[in-house]
Amino acid sequence: MGDFSRILLVGKIGECRASWIGIATGPRTRSVLILSRSTQGCARLLGFVARRSEVEEYLGREGVAHGPIGEGPAWSVAPYVSIWAVATLERPGSVGWWAITGDLSNDYVCANDINHPRNAMRAIATLWQEASEYMLRGGKHPTFRIGVGDSNDELAPLLVSRAETLLGWADDPEVWEDDDL
Repeated sequence: MGDFSRILLVGKIGECRASWIGIATGPRTRSVLILSRSTQGCARLLGFVARRSEVEEYLGREGVAHGPIGEGPAWSVAPYVSIWAVATLERPGSVGWWAITGDLSNDYVCANDINHPRNAMRAIATLWQEASEYMLRGGKHPTFRIGVGDSNDELAPLLVSRAETLLGWADDPEVWEDDDL
């Protein structure tokens, strides 16, 4: 195990009332400690840890300077997709970005006019729809890049499919019935 002197994340997530998780880092280690009475709870928590880590790594590759990433997703259909609130450095405690990860492309949007994961989902899906339309015509979106450009024929239909699914979820009140929107 790693050095648990620096606990970065501790808490209960979702239905996992008996499950606690800690992520600790050391000079060369990243370890996860999970205490749970529920196997399903452990699997769900491990999934969230993995997805959170994916968001962190993705934002790093994209060069996004950011504050803390939410301890748990702001919204999810575990283990397939999750949306994460990402704090800004300029205004500590405020959401600066929304990131999406899962069995789809990682992506993020600025939270300037987006105050809810549902709106973030809609914004990302709309960008993916626009990008796929450019790809299908053999062009590039003027303000948005996804993929490296050598597999647009394969990527465009996937983007269309993912965008349609996300837009369907964004428009479905049952998906958001626990929310105030």
